[in-house]
Amino acid sequence: MITVALLGGAVISMVGTLYTVTTISDQQRRTSIVDAEGRRFAEKVRAMDYKNCASAGDFASAASSVGDVDSISVTKVQYWKGTFTPPQFTAGDWSDTCGAKDCGMQQITVHVGDGNISTDLTFVKRADDAYLQAC
Repeated sequence: MITVALLGGAVISMVGTLYTVTTISDQQRRTSIVDAEGRRFAEKVRAMDYKNCASAGDFASAASSVGDVDSISVTKVQYWKGTFTPPQFTAGDWSDTCGAKDCGMQQITVHVGDGNISTDLTFVKRADDAYLQAC
């Protein structure tokens, strides 16, 4: 009887460990997919022609060929004010509204989600250098 109880406990422990390893492995795989698809989407958005005062909807076409995730979209576009705080950009250098003139850089935030795994990526899209100097 004691042997049966010990073996039963050992089997339950092994099954529990196997379940935990499988669950963690699946979560890590989905996290990697979300990250990779987010980066792929960001590169497609960055490769699109620069559009003055673009809105989030202007980048929707880049999401058409992204797969393996439940949702992916541009959630926020901010516009450079034409100034910066050395040695790097700060939140005060960006505006939620485009204003009278687009200064040639947009800070874009992308949201990617798959089940309970999600991430936000933020990157800068630039116009050509000649346009930046004219601002």
